[in-house]
Amino acid sequence: MELKNFFALDDQGNTLPDATCYLYERGSETLVKGLQGANGLALSNPFLSDQQGLVQFAAPNGLYDLRVVKGNRDNRIRLQFNDVTETSEAIDKAVQASE
Repeated sequence: MELKNFFALDDQGNTLPDATCYLYERGSETLVKGLQGANGLALSNPFLSDQQGLVQFAAPNGLYDLRVVKGNRDNRIRLQFNDVTETSEAIDKAVQASE
């Protein structure tokens, strides 16, 4: 799982503490399961940015849409998660299986 870090910001670049964050499967309204916080513990979805507006979480490899909402601010960011270690291990297993 790859860890991502963002700051929730308003139109003037001010941080948005306690913004609600939703991670969806790309192009849908389906919430992603299996999120983790920076500490490796399970993270609910939706979750909140911290008091400094920091949005920090890890998700399984895949394509997602991150939605960040606070007041009249409602933004979506397209994301890709790719833990290179996991991808490398999967390639090694595929090579071994084909030999």
